[in-house]
Amino acid sequence: MSAPLLALVIAVSGGVGAGLRFTIDQAMRGVRVRLRFPLPVLIINASGCFVMAFLVGGFGGTTADFPPSLLAIEAGLLGGFTTFSTVSTDTAEMWHEKRYGAAIANAGGTLVVCLGAAIAGMTLAAAMR
Repeated sequence: MSAPLLALVIAVSGGVGAGLRFTIDQAMRGVRVRLRFPLPVLIINASGCFVMAFLVGGFGGTTADFPPSLLAIEAGLLGGFTTFSTVSTDTAEMWHEKRYGAAIANAGGTLVVCLGAAIAGMTLAAAMR
């Protein structure tokens, strides 16, 4: 696949991932409002980390070695689905509202949960090889 075509495929699949993220976030909007905590974003990011790590672990190489179809899923679909900027903005918003505990829990919790999900994904993939 040519580089321009791969870039287009990644861009389109990234748009699909962003659309999925938006749909899930909107479907869970009531939970987010009730808890005053961005739980949907945490779930989205953790599941994306799990799937991405599972793919990397299952492929057994590095992302530089991925075939174009896997790059479209990893960089495009999952890259559009997961979101660091939303986590950062939500955390800054909580900090600005003087909800310091929630801000720290969001930032630290996201790191711990997403890292755990990635480790679980790679571990599962390695066990299946």
